[in-house]
Amino acid sequence: MWLTNATPLPFVAQNIYYIGQRPLDIFQGFLKKFFTFVIPLAFLANFPAKIFIGEGNIWWVPEALLLAAVFLKASNLFWNHALKSYSSAGG
Repeated sequence: MWLTNATPLPFVAQNIYYIGQRPLDIFQGFLKKFFTFVIPLAFLANFPAKIFIGEGNIWWVPEALLLAAVFLKASNLFWNHALKSYSSAGG
């Protein structure tokens, strides 16, 4: 099932952006894992900042690159799947 009305998506994206501005340490349990692995906000904002200020682990760099490659492959597969079932607005 594909979206036919994407009006709420900018609001969802804005809320995710606001959550990404918070330090990952304020989240616990499921939310911390969710924002690290499902929606990788931690890799976008928190981990690079921690590495630059010296609080990070050097092993985060290869892990982040691996996670980026996984998400790139997943998004590419999804994109190709979506193109196969695409129908234009005109029919």
